[in-house]
Amino acid sequence: MHFVSGLSIYSLKAKINDELAEVMATQSKISEGLLERAAHAKSMLDTMRDEECLKNFEAITVQPLLTEYRKVVHEYETVSDAYLQARASYEALCQSAAVEPKKTHCSKAGLEMLHTEIENLQQQLAEDDERAYISQSIDEVMAEMGYNVIGQRHIQKKNGRHFTNELYSYEDGTAVNVTYADDGKITMELGGLDTDDRLPDAAEAKQLCESMESFCNDFSEIEKRLEAKGVVLKSRLALLPPSEDYAQIINVSDYQTTTPVDTFKANNRRRSIGQSQAQYRKE
Repeated sequence: MHFVSGLSIYSLKAKINDELAEVMATQSKISEGLLERAAHAKSMLDTMRDEECLKNFEAITVQPLLTEYRKVVHEYETVSDAYLQARASYEALCQSAAVEPKKTHCSKAGLEMLHTEIENLQQQLAEDDERAYISQSIDEVMAEMGYNVIGQRHIQKKNGRHFTNELYSYEDGTAVNVTYADDGKITMELGGLDTDDRLPDAAEAKQLCESMESFCNDFSEIEKRLEAKGVVLKSRLALLPPSEDYAQIINVSDYQTTTPVDTFKANNRRRSIGQSQAQYRKE
């Protein structure tokens, strides 16, 4: 009887060992967690000498693991073609969006995750293309109307939000600051230029308010020209109202400037209020 029992233990251990080896040999098709469970079971198997413990081990540990393994492999083989296609599309979109691809596993859940990521990236890229076209259109319209880009900066807040600012020359040391937020909002502000952070004095605030009123006329024309390019920004493009409360001095030292800029000083105007620097041509 002892000989038969020993043979039974040997045969059962060999059978379980082969099954676990099969699981570990298909590591490309299973998760790391399942692979680790199989490796742990293999190490436990090597220490077993008692037939009853071995049978319990097979029933409680090995068989559930094999059931899950076969399910996972079947799922892998069912979705592998679709998964590989989705993964290739996902990685191409990641490259276009300049983001690091996330790790995924060939399974139904992995395929669903890829579809979600692909949809999100496609939306992100479409929004990026839209923002790029809007920014290009604004550049073109501003250039048509005589506003030249004199500076730019990119800001990332602590909360992760991104902003891009572009400065367009206006008149006599003033500029239009166009802010592009990462949520698509665009704001135009007029301010005086200087090389440090400061507030305008009373005379400067009054003169800047007059310049704001002058620019309001141009703003309406800017909107019309953007609409002619297919860019309608009624709910996204905002202009701060002309008010001394909004008068500001813009520190050009915070920007990457493309040309030397004139600083703003009150009562140093070379043309009358209401005459646009651009002298743009209304067709």
